[in-house]
Amino acid sequence: MAHTVKKDPFVPILFLIGAGLIGGAVFVLVTNLYTTVVRNSMKGAEDNSRQVAVVTESLKPVGHVVTTADAPAVEAPVATGSADGEATYKATCIACHGTGAAGAPLFGSKEKWEPRVATGLDALMHTALNGKGAMPARGGNPALSDADIKAAILYMTKAAGFDLGGGDKAKKEAPAATSAKTEPTKGASVAEKKAEPTKEDPAAPTQPEPVAKPKKPETPTTPDAPEAPAPKADSAQAGAAVAPAKEEKPAPAADNAGGEDLAKGESIYNRVCFACHKTGVAGAPLFGDKKLWAPRIATGIDALLGSVVKGKGAMPPRAGTSLTDAELKNAVAYIISKSQ
Repeated sequence: MAHTVKKDPFVPILFLIGAGLIGGAVFVLVTNLYTTVVRNSMKGAEDNSRQVAVVTESLKPVGHVVTTADAPAVEAPVATGSADGEATYKATCIACHGTGAAGAPLFGSKEKWEPRVATGLDALMHTALNGKGAMPARGGNPALSDADIKAAILYMTKAAGFDLGGGDKAKKEAPAATSAKTEPTKGASVAEKKAEPTKEDPAAPTQPEPVAKPKKPETPTTPDAPEAPAPKADSAQAGAAVAPAKEEKPAPAADNAGGEDLAKGESIYNRVCFACHKTGVAGAPLFGDKKLWAPRIATGIDALLGSVVKGKGAMPPRAGTSLTDAELKNAVAYIISKSQ
């Protein structure tokens, strides 16, 4: 007789429960293992999201080119107030001038701005419009007008404690220059009046003496100067004194005997030499300074050209350009013509 085993009805239930527990444990273990692997693989990685955001922000365009008829509407408000200069500064200039990056003069620093302000508003405008060093032309924003840039310069210089005065100053400078030129002629007329009683021949001793300095040989042709026409003589002399100032360009004609093209030389100076010789940076002799240039001019144009070609002091060979000897000689001749 076969022995029969009695089946327990709870065994299948217990088996299913056990299988479920084992499956749940395996799921938890696998999930934890995956999370651990993922976390460990990311451990030590730098979170550069902030840097990416900063770079993206700094690379955003600061302006756009206006090609429609409303372009003047953008430029119109700029020339009137410091508020517009402030807006231009904050939109374009603050990146460098707000931090002093790349050697830019720090906003509000009187010490940094003083030597630059000394060159005058026109020189600052020239630098901003054409670029200098790490600063691109028009601050890297070609959409800015001359009025925008001028307003920004006036705003920054005013914040540093300097009031360039904009257009008003330029207007005041012109009469100041003419008065400076006419003053010697007034002094000459006074000298003439004083010399009258001592020497009764006013035409010879009085006029040639003071007038010879402003290069005016024509004035001796007025023999009636000692009488009442003294103011007329003054006005004639003033006109003559102003005329040579405008005719300073022909003076270098003597230097032009070597075949130098002064017009091309001026163009090269404004593109290459202006950065150092206009401000005297790095010991460069200041453009137009006769005292600094006199010993150099005495060595001759060929010696000066040799210094430019080979480089001297902080100036690299050929001023860091690929200009030819003839082009460099034109620039040297132009600088000499304005500095003697």
